Amino acid sequence: MRRVGKALIMNTLLSRLVKPFTQRRWFAGRYRLLRRLGAGGMAEVWLAQRDDGRAVAVKRILPHLTDNASVRLCFRDEARLGKQLRHRHLVRQLDHGYVGQDPFMVFEFIDGVSLRQLNELANGAGRGLPVGLCLRIAAEVAEALDAAHKTCAPDGSTLNLVHRDVSPDNILIDASGSAHLADFGVARADCNQRITANGSLCGKLAYMAPQQASAEVIDHRADQFSLGVVLFELFARRRLLADRTPAKTLGRILYADLPSITEVTKGLPSEVAMIIDRALARRPEERFADCAELAVALRDALCRFEACGGEVYDGYIGSLRSPGLRAAPLPLAAVVAGRSSVGRWAALTERTEVAVAAA
Repeated sequence: MRRVGKALIMNTLLSRLVKPFTQRRWFAGRYRLLRRLGAGGMAEVWLAQRDDGRAVAVKRILPHLTDNASVRLCFRDEARLGKQLRHRHLVRQLDHGYVGQDPFMVFEFIDGVSLRQLNELANGAGRGLPVGLCLRIAAEVAEALDAAHKTCAPDGSTLNLVHRDVSPDNILIDASGSAHLADFGVARADCNQRITANGSLCGKLAYMAPQQASAEVIDHRADQFSLGVVLFELFARRRLLADRTPAKTLGRILYADLPSITEVTKGLPSEVAMIIDRALARRPEERFADCAELAVALRDALCRFEACGGEVYDGYIGSLRSPGLRAAPLPLAAVVAGRSSVGRWAALTERTEVAVAAA
């Protein structure tokens, strides 16, 4: 009897030691968690292997927020939207459900880097991203946004969806150089159960349109402004809105006379400058009618440059990861001196880049 009692005690102790590990490594019965890819304000994302061997990304609420009713509603809203969003440049939701009382979502895994990581790799190497690559990424994101904006509910009604968090962190670049827009966690849609309170802000401040930053009613053109900020930063190699403090950043968004892209770059073709300046217009009615029109303009400009094929992109990003090179964040808008200049506007295979030059 004593031996049986000792065995039971040992088994209990062993199960308590192993349980946290197995809970961490296995999820929802069919996903093996491999490593954490990152975390945001509400959720964390894990690289996982599905029971059929496919690599996927598992998103779940951060442990300390699982009892937060607002976060849970936001998470359920994202899962509901994810079932309806379909486009080749949107990260696709594959599954969603619950483990106990805690919701989770499963997305296709984009094996690559975020646009922020890619841009910082290029900046650390002392070069800008290839022109053709910048235009193609922006065009693909604009097409994805247009598809999301025009998504309808099962009954055919328009969702009036706004992403509200278009930023380099949420644009994922796969191994061929193609872009995929991710994270509808703070998206606004008519079908949402969670209602954003008046005066509250959702998204990353440094990429918000003035109307979004001032907590006004916004529509799809707010996402267009955010994408304009992203494109500005790719060419200018500096932040447009981000300042030393959130208060100063908000002041730039609401009150500062923001520079035209032509004021901080040299040699940028006029049609590209026009696209960026129009997307960044303070008044929504002065922007493109929708992201479809923006995408067409970007594709027209892209015709002058090589679109960045898979083999070429592989070589390019490989050069950014050469020994001795380190990623470097873009400088804040308030601390940059000088302008970016564009050299020869040739094919990507000839390494067309934006390089820093003195003012």
